[in-house]
Amino acid sequence: MDEQVKKGKNMNSFIQKNKDWLNFYSIGARIVGWTFIILSGLPLLLIPYMIYKVPIYTENSTGITISLFGAMLESLLGRLPLGIVLLGVAQLIRYIAESDYKPRWLLRNGTFLLYLFATLTLITPFTRYWYISHFTNDILDFSTIIMKYILPVLTQFLVLIGLGNIFKRIMPVIEEAKSLV
Repeated sequence: MDEQVKKGKNMNSFIQKNKDWLNFYSIGARIVGWTFIILSGLPLLLIPYMIYKVPIYTENSTGITISLFGAMLESLLGRLPLGIVLLGVAQLIRYIAESDYKPRWLLRNGTFLLYLFATLTLITPFTRYWYISHFTNDILDFSTIIMKYILPVLTQFLVLIGLGNIFKRIMPVIEEAKSLV
């Protein structure tokens, strides 16, 4: 038990020594996180343009409409999860650095969100392949499909699942370390 108390004191001395840096990183993660969230919503501003300006019943308009929809989907599935994860990292840093800070919603549901984002990333290769196969004249071979569409998404999926597992195990450790000191 004495060894655990020593580890808790070492952690607290490290936090006190680097409190300014931890606050700097927390603020930076919040700024970048909110920037990603705002940038993910910008393509949604194209919806009124698509409704009022793009003629829906011509041959070319279907490709334009689908490509704008694809850009919105890519933006939402790409930037929005990253922004929310960065906001969660900022909350985690504040939770570690400040003794009276209580876990907020993102920290309490971080594992669920990471698993949800991992599942949503599996949608993107299907939407990309569907768009390319229906609205372009490109003929894709198997290696192109694997390298360009499946491998990056599979990598992102596995990283998010791994982060979810790490997060699930690290929160109780942080709570215990805070209670020891």
